[in-house]
Amino acid sequence: MESELASNIAGLRKAEDEKTRLLEAASQQKEQILKKAAEEAKRIQEKAGEEANQLKNQLLSKARREIEAEAERITKQAQKEAERLSAKTLAPEAVQRMAKQVLG
Repeated sequence: MESELASNIAGLRKAEDEKTRLLEAASQQKEQILKKAAEEAKRIQEKAGEEANQLKNQLLSKARREIEAEAERITKQAQKEAERLSAKTLAPEAVQRMAKQVLG
């Protein structure tokens, strides 16, 4: 009976040791998985940051082109208006000069 009890105790110790070994292996696997997940999350975050910067730069470039085009359109419109006003302003002066020359 004592040998059977000793055998059972040895079996329990062996089972306990195996349980401990399996728990340690599972813990190590868990740590590896968490580490890989953290690295992947960091990589994804960096990639997202790069993509966000690219998109921001594209939007800024597009906005700059649109602003430049609008500024050019406004400038041309202002030049046309200035020429029109200048023509109206100069026409009476030209008529007056011609009249003075003719009338002497």
